[in-house]
Amino acid sequence: MKITFYGQNSLSIEVAGKHIIVDPFISGNPLSKDKVNIGTRLIL
Repeated sequence: MKITFYGQNSLSIEVAGKHIIVDPFISGNPLSKDKVNIGTRLIL
């Protein structure tokens, strides 16, 4: 298991070749200057 902290409530978890990205407010946030294209397969 690998956990990467990106800052301000955002992190990723990698387990057995699978990636879970946790970011409570990246989409629809006018203050988020960066857009992320991660090839999402599932959004919870």
